[in-house]
Amino acid sequence: RQRIADLQQYSSAHMNADTGPIYLQEQYNRDAKAALNASMSTTNRAGQTANAKADAVCKPRFHSWSIDYVRCVYEELGKLSSTNASLQTAKMPDTSLYHYNFSAPLWSPDFAGWTILLTGVVISAILGRIVGMIILRIMLRIQYRAAK
Repeated sequence: RQRIADLQQYSSAHMNADTGPIYLQEQYNRDAKAALNASMSTTNRAGQTANAKADAVCKPRFHSWSIDYVRCVYEELGKLSSTNASLQTAKMPDTSLYHYNFSAPLWSPDFAGWTILLTGVVISAILGRIVGMIILRIMLRIQYRAAK
């Protein structure tokens, strides 16, 4: 959690430091697995047998522990009528708690920010001079035509 807070502070203090979406997939997998294991450990003997059956069906289908594995176990437990109690006790973590998206400010008072500000001032001065020169030429042409 401290690293997420550090990333958020860095991103909010620096320009062009948008992180894009960050998904803590592995943390969610660990927490979901812990919730599933906790529900399995609190069930009765029949529930443990059903969990073992569901585990035996789902493990060959998935090479690693994932959300799809959890869904498979839930589906298999749902098929077995004796495990409805264990299915209700397993509470999976909310996925929105594992999704972050930090955005950077439009301008920040660091080197990049001051450089952009200075560049804007220089470009404004150049454009102002160009517009001034165009207006001056138009005024001079009008003046020379009137003098002829």
